[in-house]
Amino acid sequence: GGVGIDQLIPYLGASVGLRFDGSARATRQAFALLDDQYDSSLFLTATVPLARNLIWNEAWTNVKVSQLTSRSANDGFRAAVMDVVRDTVNAYWDLVAARDQVRVAQKSTETARALLDQTKTQYEVGVVSRVEVVEAEAGVADREFGLIRAANVYRNAQDALINTVLGSQLTALSELQFSPTEDPAEYESRTVDVAAAVAEAFRQRPELAQADREIDSGELDLKFAKNQRLPQFDVEARLGYVGVSGDVNSAAASSPFVPPGTDLNRFPTGYGNSTDDWFTSDGKENLRVQGTFSIPIPNTMARKRVVRSDLQLRRSKTRRARLEQTIILEVRAAARLLNASAQGIEASERRRLAAAEQLRAERIRLEHGESTPFEVLQRESDLVEAESQKINALQSYHAADVGLERAQGTILDTHRVRLNAIAEPSL
Repeated sequence: GGVGIDQLIPYLGASVGLRFDGSARATRQAFALLDDQYDSSLFLTATVPLARNLIWNEAWTNVKVSQLTSRSANDGFRAAVMDVVRDTVNAYWDLVAARDQVRVAQKSTETARALLDQTKTQYEVGVVSRVEVVEAEAGVADREFGLIRAANVYRNAQDALINTVLGSQLTALSELQFSPTEDPAEYESRTVDVAAAVAEAFRQRPELAQADREIDSGELDLKFAKNQRLPQFDVEARLGYVGVSGDVNSAAASSPFVPPGTDLNRFPTGYGNSTDDWFTSDGKENLRVQGTFSIPIPNTMARKRVVRSDLQLRRSKTRRARLEQTIILEVRAAARLLNASAQGIEASERRRLAAAEQLRAERIRLEHGESTPFEVLQRESDLVEAESQKINALQSYHAADVGLERAQGTILDTHRVRLNAIAEPSL
């Protein structure tokens, strides 16, 4: 039996080991000096590569690649969190927009009902015909349908936000609801410096950090592949002690195989005595140093791996360059959308004011008998459309704002999201 310990030194590609072995043997052979015989040994070994596998060996390469993979996984997690934050913010503003659409639909329904009551009163006194009453009733029905549809959209937006924020809290019978408090009209229009935004994105985007890790990993693999083209030249050193003990074989004294004058009592007895002379001047020291040199011919696999690793590294660099272009496009598009959304809010507000004034004038004309409920309803529909357009413009602005933050990679800082630090793996 034996017991030992081996240690690999990844950086050098070297290995060291310490091993103890022991054995016991019994025999009936007459020429054996000892029966029973006990052998033991203790050896310290070391193997050091001087060419292939020096530093750029498989173990050390795996250590470095594993470190890069771990950091890349952290970058991927950070990117995923950014996407979650963006989706959550968008879901919130979707809920705010749905709430405002319900408010507009309720107001429109109330206006149509008031117009119906007014038209019925005018019909009863003979001012308008029955057809105009029917037109007013149709207007109420249309707006009630719109209110039902807006309320359904609002409930769906509630479920979407609950699912995004609370996940398992959404059940088949959930009554939980969010009550948005922010006013979407309270925003600060800003001018985006696209060059500064792109530079910030290059510093903050975790996707670029992942691409850098991929390039670093490719460079490591290329160095390893080039090292594997070298010839093998390993130096092995072995230093230790051996010991023998046992009982003298009584048959050996008369055996013709034992030379005359052999001292049969020079061996200590007992297994434990086989190690008595270790680490002493009488110890049986053993030292061996050897070198192993080999050249694989034609070494096709190693040479082809260099070519493959070089191509993969070039592909990784190309992907990173393409990713930079994609980020530039994303930042430019987000900045353009933010600016267009701000302009859209101003334009929709002008349209809303104009539609409100047209509705007011049409009501005055109806009171003087110069208009009909149908025309008033048309003007009121224009106002509803204008208000819905402004709500959509505000929603688009907030979505563009969070989209720009995501494109820049600053969304976590903006919304004060902190990730716990992850300890770097030790070598």
